[in-house]
Amino acid sequence: MKYTYIGAVLIACLALGLCMSPAAASNNFGTGSAFLHQGQTHTFSVTVDFFSQSQIIMTPPSGANFDLFAMQRDPRLMCPSASEIMHFATYSSRNGIGLQESITLPQGTWCVVVFAQFGSGTYRIFENQIPTPMPTVPIVTPTIPPAGPGLHKQDIQFANAAQGQSTVFVYQIGGGRTAIEWFAQPTNCNTFEPPIVMSSPESIKTMRQVLPACNLNLDMYVYMNCDPRYSRCTALFADTSVGSGAYVGIPFPVVGAKYYVQVYAKQGFGPFRTIARSYVDNNTPIVMMSAGELFTAANVASPT
Repeated sequence: MKYTYIGAVLIACLALGLCMSPAAASNNFGTGSAFLHQGQTHTFSVTVDFFSQSQIIMTPPSGANFDLFAMQRDPRLMCPSASEIMHFATYSSRNGIGLQESITLPQGTWCVVVFAQFGSGTYRIFENQIPTPMPTVPIVTPTIPPAGPGLHKQDIQFANAAQGQSTVFVYQIGGGRTAIEWFAQPTNCNTFEPPIVMSSPESIKTMRQVLPACNLNLDMYVYMNCDPRYSRCTALFADTSVGSGAYVGIPFPVVGAKYYVQVYAKQGFGPFRTIARSYVDNNTPIVMMSAGELFTAANVASPT
């Protein structure tokens, strides 16, 4: 857990006693206190480790009403103004005069505001990071689809994802392929099952939906003959839509080429699977689908 205070008018995190080293990540807590006049705020940034939750408890001074707000932010950006955080807060606690305020934050980077709504004085704040169980990949025996219209081969891979991290899969393309498609889907919720026969625009749209229960939003980047783990590559095609699942399809892939498929966790964490299917039949939907259905972006840089 890391804390950083924002703004010149705010006290330093050391004064609050909330600065923690990266080693103090689990089963540790921070405590501190600071003075606020009525109408003032303190803003600080909180980074909650992977597979953890952070409980923040704030006790106001006697007879005062201090509130607590938190808004998730992009870790590459600074926290916005206190008023914006309070207005768009993901979590807030506003219990009233003299009452303790508490919020629990999941994994991610957060902007937290303490607001002296009524009264002045010294508040105390307490933080405890609670580990959550590491997601496990369910043991699934892949089902090999029956011989259908043009389906040549299916490959299923399982992995774990954490926000801001990527997993790369490599595929060598043999001769005679008329199309290849990839799905990336969380497996810790009600996962949409791709149809046995090649996907249609309707099924792709369904898979790209945001599924809050999954706690995981995935992007997919597809490169040809360039490994993004070791080189600066430009993805031929990508699915960067806001959704839990990701899909990219390519008609007539290049024979002999290596396709590197990068699955990037844009938000959240958890287990996922990547399904690759290749086809040897010209009479398949993917050959006739539009670019906007097969991918959402082209010629884009790697996300990391």
